[in-house]
Amino acid sequence: MKISVNWAARRRAWPAAIGGLVLTAGLLSGSGAVAAARDIDVSLRYQCPRGDELQVVTLRVRSSLPETAAAGKPITPGKATVTATIPAGALAELAKAGAATVTGSMSPTLLLDPSPTGRVDQPSLEIASAALREGEDLTVTASGALPTVTPQAGGPLVFSAGQLAIELRGRKSDGAATAPASVSLTCSPALGQNATLGTVFVEGAGQTPKRQTTPQPGASQPETGTRAQPTSGGPFPEKPDELSDFCPDPIDLRPPKPEYLPPTEDFPDIEYVGDRADPVNHPGWTEFFNDRGDHGCALLYGYSNANKPGGAAPVNGTAYLRLVIRFVFNGLPDINYVSQYSIGKFYPQTSRASFLTYGFMPSTATMEIIPVGEVDILGVGAFNEQAPGARPQKTVAYSKVMIRLKDVEVNGTPLDVGDNCRTARVIDLKLEGRSDTNPSYTVQGGGVMQGFIDIPEFTGCGVGEDLDPLLTSSVSGKRNYVRLVQGPVCNTSGFPEYPQDEAQMPCPMQRFGWKAEPAGEFTATAVDGLRLVGDKTSITCASAVMRASMREFAASGANFFQGVNFTGSGCTGEGELSTPFSIDIRAGSIDLLTLSPDGRWVRSRLGNVFSEGVSISDTCSFDLLTTLSIGLSYDNVTGRFELNPEVLAGKNALPLQFGWKKECGIPHANGDELKLYGTFVPDKRIKITKP
Repeated sequence: MKISVNWAARRRAWPAAIGGLVLTAGLLSGSGAVAAARDIDVSLRYQCPRGDELQVVTLRVRSSLPETAAAGKPITPGKATVTATIPAGALAELAKAGAATVTGSMSPTLLLDPSPTGRVDQPSLEIASAALREGEDLTVTASGALPTVTPQAGGPLVFSAGQLAIELRGRKSDGAATAPASVSLTCSPALGQNATLGTVFVEGAGQTPKRQTTPQPGASQPETGTRAQPTSGGPFPEKPDELSDFCPDPIDLRPPKPEYLPPTEDFPDIEYVGDRADPVNHPGWTEFFNDRGDHGCALLYGYSNANKPGGAAPVNGTAYLRLVIRFVFNGLPDINYVSQYSIGKFYPQTSRASFLTYGFMPSTATMEIIPVGEVDILGVGAFNEQAPGARPQKTVAYSKVMIRLKDVEVNGTPLDVGDNCRTARVIDLKLEGRSDTNPSYTVQGGGVMQGFIDIPEFTGCGVGEDLDPLLTSSVSGKRNYVRLVQGPVCNTSGFPEYPQDEAQMPCPMQRFGWKAEPAGEFTATAVDGLRLVGDKTSITCASAVMRASMREFAASGANFFQGVNFTGSGCTGEGELSTPFSIDIRAGSIDLLTLSPDGRWVRSRLGNVFSEGVSISDTCSFDLLTTLSIGLSYDNVTGRFELNPEVLAGKNALPLQFGWKKECGIPHANGDELKLYGTFVPDKRIKITKP
């Protein structure tokens, strides 16, 4: 996820959060909200477009949910009472038609996570008759039963409010219907609020991805630079017909949660106007939604500290992403802002953790991380990264989890904690990554995210005896450090051509990070000069140097090198090119593609390669046009770079373009495609590796 001048055009390659991934972020160990039987009493704001205006309806929802439930057993919410205050502007037509009273119905959408469909049947609540006074807001009350829900798996079940449909019917004082007889409003929850109604903890087996076919971290992995094998057996195709085979899609698309949109405590300096009713008064701002979001997945791995017992629990799993479902930007120089909102789900592996309880007693336990809902990922940064004073990109991943412990042993002796030993509250987990750290983080490219969690008290622990106090006193505590690494996103929304686009869409999923030691600027000298060879002509340079700068870390290899430049001297060719000249060939970037299984050869491509303004005489000048696929390899054993056109398939040469009527005395050579050859030795020994 790289925010840049062309980010809007390349939003598929972003990625925001994730967390991420980041997404990864969402799912560590933690502390949280009680899945307790309690009354629901939530106030919400809804935005209801009507004509050219935006009406704001306030809602109070009262009901109840049970504390716990069992998988496969129905959950019946309590009777719902909804009180709505409707602005006078939405009632103007009925008032003008002479309505004295109003009745109608209200249909709130109830969102459920997790759920096979992500929602439940929409109830219809009857609105009691209320007196209407022209020019005044109207408060109405609706009540009725909410639908029964049957969870299919164990874990936290989150209920939240979705869209709202309101139909209001007018009656005159004599009981006759008005004309028009009714007005209808279709409303969405306003930004900047939490639409969660409540959480029920469901007893039962935990969830796993339904269509998991990709290898998980910790499982046997292929050699770096080779293709992984699908669990069903057989090799991956060079260009699969269905890239979803790499990356199952378990996410039901939903709109952004308004509580995570700026301004928030994480982005307090953003003067955000995406919630505006009148965009004309806010020039330069653009906001759009991606109907589906760009689908991808990434590996996650890291650890979560537990301060009290003095240990760390490994965290591994897979993150599934819907990238850039919302995009807001303003490219004006004095604002230079962009934000992207993504959602994801995390499927962690259970892990075995070891601790020294009370500082001296060796203890082990199996930790199961139970995600509660999805991960919300927001990235904010500069629309133009190159502009003076551009802010770095900051990504925050928000999620909720619970922790369950089992198979506990203390000093080698089993401690029967039962099947439902868990944190008593849902844990709010927030992880942050930035583009200006080393290594940096972006949703698309991956990297390191970190944060702190508070581990709450435990409940449900013990068979025949209450072990809650023991687990709470030995494990629970504040500010436990969490560090997660997200690999680059395998983005299956497009169809990458293999191997050229592997750096941009690394499928199957890969671990994070190419690394160069040492990083920084270097100069490499050609061993035998530089050759440009075409079908109709060729150029040979007696000497040449390569100058470039290399980052210390890169996510998937994209933009690992910067400012790559080849300068050839004493260059000669046919015709008027027999007079020695110099040539300067520039490449905007080098994208690393693969590393050989033995770690020796790094295969890469030069991007945006060109040379312009080579002037030999009044009758001879030429340019080398831009190309996107010049092959370059690096040998980690000999420490040499090699220009090698055979590294990549497809067009892999620089087209020759003579100046107008300055064809250098070489007939039929205009448009000849010149391939580059040369071996370069850098002025310092470099080692390029990836995990």
